[in-house]
Amino acid sequence: MTEIRQIAEAGDPSRAISACDGCHGPNRGTGPAETPLLVGQSGDYIVLQLQSFAAGERRNDVFGRMRTIARALSAAEIKALAIYYHGAPVPK
Repeated sequence: MTEIRQIAEAGDPSRAISACDGCHGPNRGTGPAETPLLVGQSGDYIVLQLQSFAAGERRNDVFGRMRTIARALSAAEIKALAIYYHGAPVPK
């Protein structure tokens, strides 16, 4: 499993990163009802939103979860997650 797929499906508990799919995947069950589905979203949009959460410019996340997660992601991981959810192949 690629590192990005691992983050998307299982997260990285050592860095306080929950599985993206837990709230944003096709079987969204653990996030707020208004949590958006990420599959098929514009890659540029995903990058911008994660960067905004990381910078603290976006704060509409319950309990600051997305801010914590976004700050723990590297710029390369943010880009790869955007590619992954947009539907393009993730570069190796």
